[in-house]
Amino acid sequence: MVKTYPKGTWVELTARLASTCFDCRCRNPECNVTLIDPANVYALDQLYVAIGGFDILSGYRCEAHNQKVGGARASYHVRGMAADIEPTKVSVKMAAAEAEKIIVYKQGGVGTYSQRGFIHVDSRPCRVRWQG
Repeated sequence: MVKTYPKGTWVELTARLASTCFDCRCRNPECNVTLIDPANVYALDQLYVAIGGFDILSGYRCEAHNQKVGGARASYHVRGMAADIEPTKVSVKMAAAEAEKIIVYKQGGVGTYSQRGFIHVDSRPCRVRWQG
């Protein structure tokens, strides 16, 4: 079940991840909450350990920001169930391969953007793979 956190308020989710890591990057004052799926957070924490670290480029996105950045209309970012991450110690290909070993992502979404240097992972209820 997705949880709601106040945008800009740091709440420790795991030893490596806090709620502010997932905040929408927009500057709209009406965008004042962050939606986060705990299943995605725990899977991300496992992936963080497996690959030695990453930066979260995008977590939750409000609908306006999602539209502005060209996100999919039914984006899992808008639902608080997705993250775009940039691996800091391994290749994009290696990060995607490690994501495949984590049950949430094995059953959910993994998109690889090698040219842009990041992967998308999400906790959707069905298996989807793509390359961008």
